[in-house]
Amino acid sequence: MDGKEFKRYIKVTADTDGNAGTPDETSKRLVTVTVKWDKGKVESSTILTNWYNYPYSIGVNLTAGSPIDSPPNKNVTVTASIMLGSELNTTGDYSWYFYCDRNDAGVNTAGFTADFSYTTVSPPTAQDRTCSYSTVGTKVAKVIVLRNTTVGEVAKAEARVMIVLNPSLEVIFAASPSTMFTNTAPVFSATATSFGLSGDYTFKFYLKETDSTPCTPAITTPSNIASTNACMYTTPYTGNAKVEVIKGGAPEISKTIPVTVFSDPVVKYIAAGPSHSLAIKLDKSLWVTGQGDDYQLGHGATNDYYEWKQTAIANAKAVSAGEKHSMVLKEDNKLFVAGAYDLGQLGIGSNMATIWTESLTDVKAMAAGSRHSIVVKNDGTVWTTGQNQYGQLGHGDKINRDVWTKTSLTDAKAVCGGNGFSLALKNDGTVWSVGYNFNGALGLGDNGDRWGWTKTSLGNIASISCNIGFHSMALKNDGAVWVTGNNGWGQLGLGDKNSRNSWTQTLTGAKAIGAGSMNSFAIKNDGSIFSTGYNMFCLASDQVSWFDSGSVNAQSVIAGSYHAIALNNTDKVMGLGRGVEGQMGGVSGFCGWSNILNR
Repeated sequence: MDGKEFKRYIKVTADTDGNAGTPDETSKRLVTVTVKWDKGKVESSTILTNWYNYPYSIGVNLTAGSPIDSPPNKNVTVTASIMLGSELNTTGDYSWYFYCDRNDAGVNTAGFTADFSYTTVSPPTAQDRTCSYSTVGTKVAKVIVLRNTTVGEVAKAEARVMIVLNPSLEVIFAASPSTMFTNTAPVFSATATSFGLSGDYTFKFYLKETDSTPCTPAITTPSNIASTNACMYTTPYTGNAKVEVIKGGAPEISKTIPVTVFSDPVVKYIAAGPSHSLAIKLDKSLWVTGQGDDYQLGHGATNDYYEWKQTAIANAKAVSAGEKHSMVLKEDNKLFVAGAYDLGQLGIGSNMATIWTESLTDVKAMAAGSRHSIVVKNDGTVWTTGQNQYGQLGHGDKINRDVWTKTSLTDAKAVCGGNGFSLALKNDGTVWSVGYNFNGALGLGDNGDRWGWTKTSLGNIASISCNIGFHSMALKNDGAVWVTGNNGWGQLGLGDKNSRNSWTQTLTGAKAIGAGSMNSFAIKNDGSIFSTGYNMFCLASDQVSWFDSGSVNAQSVIAGSYHAIALNNTDKVMGLGRGVEGQMGGVSGFCGWSNILNR
């Protein structure tokens, strides 16, 4: 019978002339009965719809909707409506009287206080009212509707609906954090609230929903209806944690919540601007620290962070930092931006991005220049936006762009942005450059600017690097490092401070490179980091030749203006240099590589 609905017609007769013989008028009335049963919820059925004062009549129907569970009360919405075609010889306003628990038959309102009463000029489609019940059992909600008739009488109608409330148990379960790391104890909390049940609450917490043994002893309490516990994950796990709650003799209630547990290492990608840093953790969350004066941290304010903070970005896979703006590429190849927009470098028109804002789709690789941005789409085309004072956008002119615009360059796989210039690496291993050629940063054998993409002499290149400075780096497939451009601090590592306008080999045996604004870094095959140029406030003078700055088993390195960060082979972030703006997560600085983020 569960959910069964019956509809039946009944005959209604009326004597209008006072004779007891054959009825003068006959009419059919439709009555609906619905039978529902769901333990812990609401059972409801329409009892009867009564019409009075025929032929001066009005019909009304009352139904009970699904309950809204808000223990310790049960809230049930009842809906009353005027039956179409039932208003015979009536006129004027409608008076409505709702009762949440009134079991008598008839339309007498005298001596009864309605839970809801009001007047409407015309009958709406339905009148909804919510009845709250604090005890279990059978309740009868009722509605009475009155309206004047054309002969000065009152047309009356009433309808009732039966509501059966059974005992129930509600459980809310949460794990914080829902994404966690091994060797940590997540906090589990469960809140259980009963309706019409007595007895103690018993809580059982499980690390996995398939576990048969709780991770801590069961907790039974007669007074507290909430429980908190902590269970330790010792191995990686993706699935559901679970809680079970028993109240008195009620059946056991189980609830689950998804959890993801990672093991170290935890960081997989890093980026550095002049005074801010970004990192993507293994769970694909984005973390930031440092200067935020132009919203470049994406947290909606201009205050700096002096410790690593998680952002709202999820599913991140790559980051890049410019002078005052930041970019993050997500797993779905959507590009999000934050920070300064004065020259169009965000690619979202003349709009400010105080928080991470979607800017472009179908992106394969991206780079933030000083005040411009560059991306490679999945089809190998190169798109640019932002400042174009020196032609660094590669459109053959010097007109700024504030939306992403396609350039003529194709078949690209990587890009980097410098201070007024851009580099691109094609799939064939060639390097192309465009823009400001200060001291030969473009590597074209002269110091003249280029407004359109120009092929350099380099080939067989594995990766390129440029930042907010005026020099460029390239790593060949054989491990040789090549450099060009400004050398005022010895950042080319050639033993002097003379700039070069042609690509020149400077180091061998490298597996990764990272250009800063005034220095250069390279990771050797043994994981040691070699550096040259400006000394990050740590040494007495600039270094004009490559030197071993520390064996930290590094796999990637990037530098800002006065600090550098590296990712070692345990995926911990190492920092070197100045940190007073917070760019190293709250430390003032290091003269040697030190761990600044591992969780």
